[in-house]
Amino acid sequence: MVARLRYIGEVLKHAVPFAGWAAGLVTLSIGGSIIGGAAWLTETHHRTLAVALLAFGVLLAFVEGSYRVWIGVRAGMTELDSGEAKRAYLDEQIERALGLRSEFAGLVEPPDGVAGRRWQESEGVQDLVGDLDHWEDEVRADLKEAFSLETARLFSSDSGVEPQSPDGDGSLGLSRANCLAYVDRRIARLREIRTTL
Repeated sequence: MVARLRYIGEVLKHAVPFAGWAAGLVTLSIGGSIIGGAAWLTETHHRTLAVALLAFGVLLAFVEGSYRVWIGVRAGMTELDSGEAKRAYLDEQIERALGLRSEFAGLVEPPDGVAGRRWQESEGVQDLVGDLDHWEDEVRADLKEAFSLETARLFSSDSGVEPQSPDGDGSLGLSRANCLAYVDRRIARLREIRTTL
């Protein structure tokens, strides 16, 4: 959830200047001034057109902002040429994983006596698991592009890395302990990859 909100914030930060420029251009071209634009809106079909233009402008601004964020991410990936840049990237991802770990640790598990309540039904678990999945997919893609396919596969592999899942198959939905062990394994892999640089 936090990662998604951060992404939307970045998109809007890049989209606002573009939206302001587009709104100013439309206002000047239609009415010649703000007063002329307001007078133009007194007719119903003009207001309908204005709402459609506004919706289109918001959509266009979001697309433009997403494109700029994507370009920024791609530009950042091309900077991962040196060993130092790769180590800094891995350190950043370890910090993000530690943040996710602390969020999992802060979630409250339902008491054993509460019938029908399981860990995955606890408040915030699904959002946090989604954030973890999103982060893991991003890291895997970055490792594949800037490091190698083998490095990306190593990051995703659980074989030979500790800690093992205490509750069986490693499913995140079983318990908080499984979630913490899973994040710890991803952190261990990132640290292992960092030692190879």
